[in-house]
Amino acid sequence: MTEVSGTGQPPRDATPMRYGEIEIFVRASRDPDEALCALVGPDTGVEAALSQRRKAIAEIATAAARHQTRRSE
Repeated sequence: MTEVSGTGQPPRDATPMRYGEIEIFVRASRDPDEALCALVGPDTGVEAALSQRRKAIAEIATAAARHQTRRSE
């Protein structure tokens, strides 16, 4: 995937289509080893679905950071 993006970094988002469905993968910005995945139907607006997943993974990362801060106190 790094060759496809041309940056030497894995892409932040991916939306492969298979068997009439769309797989949406959104990588966490703070931890590139974490990603949120969703399987949606062919009539789904991909940009809207990506936007929703980006917001969700940002919220998950924020909650995880808060939890980690509380644990270390």
